[in-house]
Amino acid sequence: MADISNKALAIFVLTAMSVSVLGFLATFQSLDGVTGRATTDTGNANFTINSSISVVFTTNSVEFGIGTVNASGFHNCTLNTSGVGMLAGGSNSITGPDCLGFNATVPPLLVQNQGNQNVTLNMSFNATATEFVGGTLPYFSFRAVLNETGACGNTTSQSLFLNQVQSSVSAANTNFSICNSTMFNWVSGNRTISLDLGLRIPQDAPSGIRRVTITAFASSP
Repeated sequence: MADISNKALAIFVLTAMSVSVLGFLATFQSLDGVTGRATTDTGNANFTINSSISVVFTTNSVEFGIGTVNASGFHNCTLNTSGVGMLAGGSNSITGPDCLGFNATVPPLLVQNQGNQNVTLNMSFNATATEFVGGTLPYFSFRAVLNETGACGNTTSQSLFLNQVQSSVSAANTNFSICNSTMFNWVSGNRTISLDLGLRIPQDAPSGIRRVTITAFASSP
């Protein structure tokens, strides 16, 4: 009788365990359906580009060469990067054609925005006409010209932002506006400005090597 009871007990235990397992599986499946487990998910990739401000003189020297001022005539020599009436016998009598030996055709300075944002461009000169050229009534001037279309503003607004008027270097180590209101473009093909220079050298200007340093400053808000 005890033997039968033990068998019955074993069968009962096995049956109970089976029911428990089946109940657990049914509950797990039920919970899985209720939670709405996602069938898709997303990942991502990212990077950061730092802002960069960089202006570079791609042509950084104007070489007017070696020469003298003619002793007769207008008693002064005008040199400029536009090449108008520069040599003795030239047609530009008002500004003085009496240049002997200097270079007649000289390219301007070129400054390029090599950063990745628009900037405001200013320039300074470390000497005025009196300090750079010397003599009686010397003159030293500059003007900005677009080397590439749209380099300062766009084709319709560039006159509002670009300093295209010939201006005297009236003070040393002072910022002069070249392209204002952060309109100096950084996009390739539209990012280069020419800087024309003009000199009037009096006959009594002292001899020797004359040199001026021009510094470009870029800024952005």
